[in-house]
Amino acid sequence: MSPPVPLLSGAPPSPSPVALAPPPPRATPAAAPRFRPELDGLRAAAILLVLLHHLPARASLGPALGMVAAAGWCGVDLFFVLSGYLITGLLDDAKGSPRYFRDFYLRRALRIFPVFYLYLALLAALSMRELLLHHGRELAVETAFASAYLTNVLIAIRGDFLSRLTTPLWSLSVEEHFYLLWPLVVLRLDRRRLGQLAAALMVIVPLARVVAAARGVSAHAIYSITPLRLDALAAGALLAVLRRELPEGRWPRRTLRVAGLACLAAFVALVIASHGVAPYRAPRSSLAEYPLLAIAAVWLVSEALGGGRLGVLLSWPPLTFLGRYSYGLYLWHSAVFVILGTWLRGVAERFAGGPSWLASSLSSLALVAAAMAVAVASYHLFEARFLRLKDRFAPRVRPAPVPLRGSSP
Repeated sequence: MSPPVPLLSGAPPSPSPVALAPPPPRATPAAAPRFRPELDGLRAAAILLVLLHHLPARASLGPALGMVAAAGWCGVDLFFVLSGYLITGLLDDAKGSPRYFRDFYLRRALRIFPVFYLYLALLAALSMRELLLHHGRELAVETAFASAYLTNVLIAIRGDFLSRLTTPLWSLSVEEHFYLLWPLVVLRLDRRRLGQLAAALMVIVPLARVVAAARGVSAHAIYSITPLRLDALAAGALLAVLRRELPEGRWPRRTLRVAGLACLAAFVALVIASHGVAPYRAPRSSLAEYPLLAIAAVWLVSEALGGGRLGVLLSWPPLTFLGRYSYGLYLWHSAVFVILGTWLRGVAERFAGGPSWLASSLSSLALVAAAMAVAVASYHLFEARFLRLKDRFAPRVRPAPVPLRGSSP
């Protein structure tokens, strides 16, 4: 056995390979997405359309505004395109994160679940009142389906919309189903294949709606069931992929502008020709409206992000203020409209001297203001405490390991 080498001898001991290896790379926070006020402005436009569509007195608002209100269902499609764009971008940016799924789902849960289930708690209280006073259990059934994000499934089963308190939750069900499946899709596919899948969905889903309508599927099911509404989400996803893949010099801004304006004009023409009839009332005649609207919405999002006049307009502080509270406003407006609608209409008619356009306008403005007040209070008194926790689960991307000294790269 050879004697040990003294530590203070002239020649230092040879370092071991372990000593030469750098420490394992630490995961670092992914770059936070830059706040874009233009997107809040688009959210404001979308929620205003939805509010107009759901106003109790929308038929009394006059021909022009009444037509816009009748077509206000398209605000949901704008929300879908925005969600597809933002969620795909967030997931693509977080691909290198070792906690990819955990961080995404926890952040989504902190944003969506608290106020959603607070609203369902209100519905549960109202359903108990209905059960005790009127022996009705419809609202209880609808609340149970909503708690599992299956409102759109219940609509499809019944072939009709539900109560005014729960029907708007169908679009949140669609988005939640998208959140459950899309992270795995984005993780498994590179950008090229992801873009190809999104483009394919934009073709396949409209064709599936045509087949469903031809086979007698109810208009309400076609309008609300998740597989038949994926094209708008896919359109937003495709935009997210293209904006990351194509350099600024190759971005087809002029082509997209022409296509978007043409689709928007065609959509408006179809709405006018159908006298504002929503697709859930005329499934066959309105099948072309969905893809036209998706392409027009993609153009709006792209144009808003391009820094032009539209982006400046959408960055107007009152619009960005409204857009900031759009999620809570979408949730709470139905309850406000149902609970206060009749009373505010009566107050407005007494003020205006009877039923009139002025009374309808005043009651509608009062309802929107009341819903906005509830949404703002909900955000600052309840939602904000959960939103502050999101930073704990910011995506962390692990850098590529540094090769050992002398090894090939």
